[in-house]
Amino acid sequence: MRPDTRRGGLLPAAALLTALAGAAGACDLQQAVDCAELAVSVTGHVDDLGEAASAGDPDAFGAAADRLDADLEQARGDIDDAEVNAALDSLEEAVDGIRVDAREGVSLDLEPLGDASAHLTGACGS
Repeated sequence: MRPDTRRGGLLPAAALLTALAGAAGACDLQQAVDCAELAVSVTGHVDDLGEAASAGDPDAFGAAADRLDADLEQARGDIDDAEVNAALDSLEEAVDGIRVDAREGVSLDLEPLGDASAHLTGACGS
């Protein structure tokens, strides 16, 4: 069993939020909070997808991918930033690619999802 790495995303997100709070107005602050929460949530979903893929559990994999899709869709309504939206596009493309690979029985490559997640983290910090 892999250790729970989701807590590791909380400290960077909190640091990001603190840094953004000092330079942001009330509206920007809410967007920064939304973005930081999304980054933490995406990290958890990526972990869940990796665990489900490693375990060969298609039901858990599908559920984790569905949760990630739902969070990405909600983020589009909460966050109005071109760079963040580009990162959301990257995440959606990565999830779609992984779903196709899973359906076709191809070995899953989660690297594009990790790269897209890093893109989101960078976009939230800019």
